[in-house]
This record gives sequence, structure tokens and C-alpha cells, in this order.
Amino acid sequence: MDRFRDLERAGRTGRKDAALLAAIAGFEALKHPTSQDMRQFSNLFSGLFELTRDDTRRTAAASLSRLKQLPQDVILTVADQPIHICAPFLALSPCLTAQVLLQTITRHGQDHARAIARRETLSPTVVEALNALDNETVAEALRLRDESERGSGVALLEADEAKKHDNEEQLRTRIKDMALRRGAARQEPRPVQQEIGRPDNARLVEAAEAGRPLLFNKLLARSLSSDVSLAERIMLDVSGRQLTMALYAVGMNEAEIVRTLIGLFPLLQRTSGGVQYAELLLHSVDRDDSDERVRAWARANDVSSGSGFGYQPQTEASTRRPRDNERVHRTNRPDHGSKTLKQA
Repeated sequence: MDRFRDLERAGRTGRKDAALLAAIAGFEALKHPTSQDMRQFSNLFSGLFELTRDDTRRTAAASLSRLKQLPQDVILTVADQPIHICAPFLALSPCLTAQVLLQTITRHGQDHARAIARRETLSPTVVEALNALDNETVAEALRLRDESERGSGVALLEADEAKKHDNEEQLRTRIKDMALRRGAARQEPRPVQQEIGRPDNARLVEAAEAGRPLLFNKLLARSLSSDVSLAERIMLDVSGRQLTMALYAVGMNEAEIVRTLIGLFPLLQRTSGGVQYAELLLHSVDRDDSDERVRAWARANDVSSGSGFGYQPQTEASTRRPRDNERVHRTNRPDHGSKTLKQA
């Protein structure tokens, strides 16, 4: 941990951002942190977190949400951040006790409560406190959480059935190719379908409009050639901005994106000056910039989860040759997460 002190003292904001993410990666690599490790990380975190940019704090909060052990002051600091920063932490972190959750609900109200309502497990006391807010959006989040729990088994069965169907189609295609080669040696063999396992945009729209977030996360993860954790983190941005970037990156058109956003975030159906919030959000996002940002998210998620997935966009950008620094990154992955996080 001491090796990041020089970066902490540096004056440039970018270096402080890099130092914070590197410190988190170093702490995450400790399987059994000692009390001294906890104190060092706490001191380093408190000296850097408030000096970094909002997007870096948001990334830090998402990274900390995966850790099973954190210093208490770090937990309280992150939980007290504005919702656009701490939403992943409130929804996913196993370090948050019922007491901290109740304190957060009392201090910050419905926005933080809505993120807390997305947690997989909630104590009866916390559920009672959430219901006591008598807020429509919080109640809706609790309802979706209950439906997701009931529908998770069905969604898994459907995913298995879809995978089985894809495998059968692939096998049929290969058998046909073999028959064509044997029957007519000069005939072109039928190409094997290359898009097996990658759901089309129509299925994403259908899952969103049907109110099936678990199935949508699985389909989005497959479209991004990533694991479900990346899709879940994208969905935790309750503004819908990160999801808009991801849908741009997989090649979805604007009409489909608007339908998807409204299906998943009903509040975006409201209008301002005769224009839906979903359309305003759509036009505030740059399509060309979205692909690069989603690539960076996928690389960071790949490093943190060790999944080995690699995002391959479904747009024209996927045909371009990788830059030199991308080839170096993919072929010579470093042993420590800190360097990769700085590249991302």
C-alpha cells in the first residue's frame, strides 16, 4: 500500500484518480487483510476519495461493492455519497449492515432507498423502513425485486432452453455442411452461423417492455460478450445514461433504445416541452463515444472478475484494426489490476 503514497501527494487530479483506483485494486488483491492493512487502506482512501472526480468515485464505489471486508469509515463515506456515485455500493455491497442501511434511508431519503430496495437480501426492519417512506418509486423497486426472485427460476430455465436450442441449430448446420461436402465436393459448404449465442436487439426490447430485468441483464451481457456483472452495474445507473451508451454500442437504433429505456425506467416516459425524457437522454449521449466507453467498462470488468470475456461490438467499429496499445493490453495482461485500471 505504501507504494501509492507518491501518487497521493501528486498535485494533478488524474494522478489522484489513478492512485485511488490502484489502492482499491491492491486492497482487493488481499485475500485476508490484516488490521494494519485495513488502517492503511482507510487512511489512503480518506486522503484521496474527496479529491477525485465524480466518475472516478463512481467507479471506486462499484469496485468496493464487490469486497466482503472494508473499514467502517470507508463504508460510511461511500454510503453517504450522492446517489449517482453510491448506487452500486448500496445495491450490492455485502458490508452494509441493517443499521447502516437504516441510517442511510433516514439521512438521504427516496433516491438512496430505491437503490437499497434492489439488494438481494433485506432484513424485515429495513423492508419496513422502505415501505414506511410511502414512495411510489421505492415501492415499485421492492415489487420488481420480489418478482425477480420469483421469476429467477423461470428465467434460468428459459436461458438453458435457449442455449439448448442454439446448440441444436449449430449441430444441424454442421451436419448439413458435412452432407454437402460428401455429396458435391465442388459445391461451396454452407457456412456455420456466426451469431449463435448472441441475442438480437428485438429480444432485448421485448425483455425490457415485459418488465423482466433478470432476463434483460443476461441478454445484454451476451450482446456485450461479457458476464452478467457488467450488465448489472450498467443497470444500477438509475439515470439510464450508461444503458443508453451500452445499447448504442451493440448497434440498437434510436427507436428501440427509447422503447427499452421506457420499459426499464418508466419515469423516462415523462415529457418536458413535449419531448420524452428518454429522447432527451438519447440525444445527450454521443454514439461514437459510447463504443469506446463500453470497451473500457468491459476491460475493467474483465480484469476484476477474471472472466476472460472480451467485448466485441456489433457496429462498424468492430471491423477496424485494434490500436497498438489495445494489442499490447490483450496479449500481455499485467498481473496487477492497478495498471489495467489506469488504461481503462
